[in-house]
Amino acid sequence: MRRVYEYFSTYKTEDSVEKHDRLTEIDLEFIDSLELIDLHYDGEKYTWKDEKDNTELTIIVCTEDEINKIKEIDFRLHYDVEGYSKVTDVTNDVLMGVYDCDRYGFAREIVMAMLYDWRRTYLEDDDLLDKINKYGADSLTQQEKDFLETGVLNNPFHYESVDDVE
Repeated sequence: MRRVYEYFSTYKTEDSVEKHDRLTEIDLEFIDSLELIDLHYDGEKYTWKDEKDNTELTIIVCTEDEINKIKEIDFRLHYDVEGYSKVTDVTNDVLMGVYDCDRYGFAREIVMAMLYDWRRTYLEDDDLLDKINKYGADSLTQQEKDFLETGVLNNPFHYESVDDVE
């Protein structure tokens, strides 16, 4: 099963670029093949660009073997560089529909679309029953109620009005 991970890093971009020769062509092809969204945080908001040695947050959809390879590549690239990285499995939060996409501001819709595609593949009735057990029946969204009725996970954007997005 492909899972959803957050990869958080404080390494400076210039340090990573300087150590780039530690990566093989196979490493680079592997990285290019990943389904991910790469964002930077400047202390106030998420951006596309690393303008002030921002911290980096990458949302990655991959298998457990692939995330282990990412960790191995990360170690090889950064073992003697100041900073750190952390990988968090957020799969259950995404399955239960409690993952907070709003924190990404301008990139909210892009993140939502990526996670919807993943969730549409892996969501099962039992996941929503677990959500009810954990958070109560009132925690279900209309999208999730429709899924329990039809077995089809509709596009989350169909449930938003223009006022909801502002």
